[in-house]
Amino acid sequence: MSGVFLGQSNGPNVPPPNGAAPAAVPQPVELGPPAGWVQQPDFAILINGNVLPWPISISVSQNNYSEASKFECEVALLPNDQYNASWFSAQISIPVEIQGWLNGGSPTTMIYGLVDSIDYDPISQHVVLSGRDLIGRLIDTPNEQTYQNWTASKVVQDFVNQYASDGMLGDITNTTDMIGRFYGIDYGFTIWDQFHQATNQWDMILFLAQISGFQAQMQGKTLYFGPPLSTNTPPFPLVVTPPPVYSNVPKVMCGRSLTLAKDITVTVLSWNSLYAVPVKRKVSAKGQKSHGGPAQNYTFIIPDKTPEQALQYAYMKLRELSTRERIITVDMPVEFEITPATYVQLQGTGTSWDQVYYIDEIVRNISFAEGGQQSLRLKNHSPYNESVVF
Repeated sequence: MSGVFLGQSNGPNVPPPNGAAPAAVPQPVELGPPAGWVQQPDFAILINGNVLPWPISISVSQNNYSEASKFECEVALLPNDQYNASWFSAQISIPVEIQGWLNGGSPTTMIYGLVDSIDYDPISQHVVLSGRDLIGRLIDTPNEQTYQNWTASKVVQDFVNQYASDGMLGDITNTTDMIGRFYGIDYGFTIWDQFHQATNQWDMILFLAQISGFQAQMQGKTLYFGPPLSTNTPPFPLVVTPPPVYSNVPKVMCGRSLTLAKDITVTVLSWNSLYAVPVKRKVSAKGQKSHGGPAQNYTFIIPDKTPEQALQYAYMKLRELSTRERIITVDMPVEFEITPATYVQLQGTGTSWDQVYYIDEIVRNISFAEGGQQSLRLKNHSPYNESVVF
């Protein structure tokens, strides 16, 4: 198991990910000559805190689009081990933690979650465990309760308390407004009223985070609910030089949607039940260069929004849509420094693809037979100017 060492950059800081592009693209990072040593990734699979003695392979997928992260791991079984085929065949809930490290260093928790499915091969005596992080528990639990005179933070803490036995912890910023106040009604709230269909606890947390201007994500065992996380870490550099080509990663593929490269207009329609008036807010993003053709128009109908809330929702959807204009895919050796909160800077192509990108997804695969491989999907848009139409 080997790969090229990927060093850190010395570039400037980048603003925290809040849905908008960084205010300015950092200056190119000088990396110097490539390093001459290799990285050797290793991993461990733990159940109830106990390391499984015969791991074969792991695959961990982390994302930045508000879905549960996923894992799959393969393990060899022995009849006399504590965790043998009979044990797996009788379990109802199996907590799994996957750790990784490089060159014999300190372990890093890649993911902690619960197994969703087990596949057992009695001939090879191998078992494959597939599951999700603890967001999966929230996704699987329908929620139609009315939270009379509750705050957003109290609702989220109540959910965390429900899954304390699964190991869930909370890092929750306190809020003071009753959640009914978001909608101009008397402090009562049901997620059913907002979506007009049965939904789940995770949808409710995302909705409360959106209205509160917060971020919600799972960090290991801890559910974070608070202001967008900032980072002082410089952007991770992806460097490509002109022919003869040198790159610090094996493969980079640059993509661009010409549809999303056009001007974008987002309209939000709502009805404010407190004042019995319609609400309409419209925002647009216009590129620095004209792309030609009509603008792409998107309309969202959301109940019980004030004009200011409708405007903020329109900005959020505008940035969400536009960030997928440019997509970069990367194949590289396994490392554990990059997280969904990391910025990545592509430079050296001599094109408009050279800019800072957000992480959309990280997939890490490690096995004793084939070594380690990591892939990234990055996203962002070309520079544009936002404006309020009305």
